[in-house]
Amino acid sequence: MERILLVEDDLMIADSLGTFLRQEGFLTACATGQKAAEECLDEGGFDLVLLDISLKDGNGFSLCKKIREQYQVPVIFLTVFRRRKIGFVFQDYNLVPELTIRENILFPLAMDDSRPDEVFFRKIIHLLGLDERLNQYPHMLSGGGQQCA
Repeated sequence: MERILLVEDDLMIADSLGTFLRQEGFLTACATGQKAAEECLDEGGFDLVLLDISLKDGNGFSLCKKIREQYQVPVIFLTVFRRRKIGFVFQDYNLVPELTIRENILFPLAMDDSRPDEVFFRKIIHLLGLDERLNQYPHMLSGGGQQCA
C-alpha cells in the first residue's frame, strides 16, 4: 500500500484531504509544517509527498528542494489539486514572495503547462493598475496592490 506524507498547515484542508486519501486506500501521515515534515521523512517509508507551498514555519519550495536532495521522494504541490478540485477565497494575499507579480499571477497556468491569452492578460493588468508593477515582488507593493495581484 502506498504511503503518502501530506504537508499542509491548514488543518481543515489536511483533515479533508487525508480522509479522502484513506478512503482511496492510501496510508497517510500529516505534517503541519516544514520541521514536522522533515521529522516524518527522517523516519522514512514514504512513497509520495503532497506539499503545500505556504507553510507557517517554512517555504514549500525550499522544502521540496530538500526532499529531492536528501530523501529522493516524489513531490506534488497541492496547488494543482486545489486548482482542479477545490475553490478557495483567500483572506490573505497568498502570493509567493520569491516570484514577481507577473509570475504570481501566471503561476496557476504554469503549473498546468498552459499559456495565458496575452491580450486578455494585458487588459486585466491594465484594469487593475498593475502595468508598471509586473516585475516587482510582493513586498514592494502596498496591501491593496497585493490584493489586486
